[in-house]
Amino acid sequence: MGGTGKRNRVNRFKYRYHGLNVSSAIEFPEWQTFASDFPAEPDVVVSQPAEDAFSSPRQVGEHAFVAQGTGRFRIRDGRQIEVLPDADVPPARLRAYLIGSAWGALLYQRGALLLHGSAVQTPHGAAVFCATRGYGKSTLAALLTSAGFDLISDDMCCLNVPPEGSPTIHLSTPRLKLCHDAVEQLSWGQAGRVEPFRAAKSHFAFDGSPTQIVHSVRSLFLLDWGDLSITRLCGFGALRRFVSVATWRGNLLMSTGDPGEHMRQCAELINRTPLFEFRRPRDFGKVDQGIRLLSSHLNSE
Repeated sequence: MGGTGKRNRVNRFKYRYHGLNVSSAIEFPEWQTFASDFPAEPDVVVSQPAEDAFSSPRQVGEHAFVAQGTGRFRIRDGRQIEVLPDADVPPARLRAYLIGSAWGALLYQRGALLLHGSAVQTPHGAAVFCATRGYGKSTLAALLTSAGFDLISDDMCCLNVPPEGSPTIHLSTPRLKLCHDAVEQLSWGQAGRVEPFRAAKSHFAFDGSPTQIVHSVRSLFLLDWGDLSITRLCGFGALRRFVSVATWRGNLLMSTGDPGEHMRQCAELINRTPLFEFRRPRDFGKVDQGIRLLSSHLNSE
């Protein structure tokens, strides 16, 4: 994909993702599950405009960034994502920024609640596991999928907190991003492995068409290291900790979203949904005991 010259590619790909109708000039193999043929006007348009379009001054409410070695991105009004790729950028690298930083900025512009975590489907609804980087969210999700729970989301969890009723979470790209040492510990081979655009992590794709696109949220967890335990968290301290730990890319929220609305949604979410702390030892040799405890909790609560 070149970064110079005039371009205005036709938006011929359509998806229904995170509850939004998306019309795109770029094909997303990661969104194959969400391919759609909606008749209505799209909620979101992903386009590759001419280079001179990026020379216009930034508008109020617009978010723009440059990804070195990838391209330039502009997100406007929660409705438009424009990208000017660098010359010869690998398509997978470009898409990673589009469905990561750019899509997250667009959702924040639309007032969505984004959590940094992984989610699996239990017999009673979705369980969402949140933590900052390095606390094993994706590894835990991988272990739970091996124990029979279906993956809903990894890294970016998009939730909806309606005025009444249960909060819900949208099915996301069916992939897990695992550090190489976690892959070795899990003894996962090449099945499902996808070539990532960064060398630090391995990506695993899950096949099959989901039966549900939206899931009710049954429980929330904050992850920590320590002696094995599951503890219920309540009160303002729990809310403060949840917002600090669970917010997806807080800097992006501050620049593109509404932090006050985000706090309100988080408060409403944990007011309606049980919040727990799940502690487990760092020792991977003791992981089976932790998964048995957690699986029993998820199957019964």
